[in-house]
Amino acid sequence: MIDKILMVQKVKGVGGSEIYFTQILPALIARNIDVEFVSIRTNRDGKEPLKLIEQLRSKGVTVHDVVVKSVYRPSLIFKLHRLIKRGNYSIVHSHLIHADFWIALVKLIFKNRFLHLSTKHGYKEEFMNQHGFDTKKLNHDLYYRISKFSEKYIDHSFAVSAGLRQFFIEANISSENKIGVMKHGFAVPQVSSKSNDQFRYSKNQVVIVGRLIPLKGHEYLIRVIAEVEKQLGDIKLIIVGTDFGYQGYLEKLVKDLKLTNNVLFLGFKSDVTSYIANSDVLAVSSIAEGFGLTILEAFNCETPVISFDVPACNEVIEHDQTGILIKPFDIKQYANELINLLSDTTIQNRLVKNGKIKLREEFSLTRMTDDLIEKYQSLSC
Repeated sequence: MIDKILMVQKVKGVGGSEIYFTQILPALIARNIDVEFVSIRTNRDGKEPLKLIEQLRSKGVTVHDVVVKSVYRPSLIFKLHRLIKRGNYSIVHSHLIHADFWIALVKLIFKNRFLHLSTKHGYKEEFMNQHGFDTKKLNHDLYYRISKFSEKYIDHSFAVSAGLRQFFIEANISSENKIGVMKHGFAVPQVSSKSNDQFRYSKNQVVIVGRLIPLKGHEYLIRVIAEVEKQLGDIKLIIVGTDFGYQGYLEKLVKDLKLTNNVLFLGFKSDVTSYIANSDVLAVSSIAEGFGLTILEAFNCETPVISFDVPACNEVIEHDQTGILIKPFDIKQYANELINLLSDTTIQNRLVKNGKIKLREEFSLTRMTDDLIEKYQSLSC
């Protein structure tokens, strides 16, 4: 028997983990699970968090909007304690480090008896930008110490990929018997904009989707395009994603490599799937990924995928079956395989067909919802 559940996260905008909430919360409610959501934001976050709140409320989710001047004020812990006590939640499910820490403190200070669960979507962005999941480079800084402290008061954790789970174990933040894996599912939307010239810019079009940060490896892909251009000539890389202070560096690299006619920065786009669906290949060049949702979007859009062989991309992609995996971070191999993929419709068709099957069988929203409900039930006993 599952009693009342509260999910908690600090929200700055609508990214990967926030999209997860827009799918899993309505799915749980549709299965008669009594679940609510706490969005914690600061005045400095502006209006971006309100987009998630509006989306969730429009889907029938009860959202508690907690606004604070600073996430470091003790008053926040008291607010959360009162909210949890008033709502009589038996399970509090936190996401990301801020919520993990706050709920751990509530449990420690007020001796609450709720079950505290946590989902790990990633680790400190600055670290992952430089080192991916390499725990040998890990410093025991404040972020690390807060993560380790919080885990002491968390009853059970879930990582969104096996690679991320292994990182938390090797980092000695969590342990084998305390952290499991709960892979994302995907609510498959209908793709209606395939073969739409509005989203085409070249005979050979490659798209990369994601925030402009070092973690996503745009620099590697731009260098790949420089190699591809030497052989194909007519090639365009479409870069879709919000700039987080990295675009200037990338634009200079494009200019230095004489690729100004081959690389297009589009910035943030709400209709990301339209660009994926109308490109020949989705290219992933990340150093590491907590999960890799854009790969599933490409499967759904029937667009072939190529990626470095890194966690957790290599958990979603099966080489030469659902996508192409490249030795990290081999520019020449990536370029050669990309040219081969662009030139061979037989390979494209095989990858597209198998990717669609894998999406339906392993990464459906139904599967994710079933798994989460099963975990809630087993941990509640």
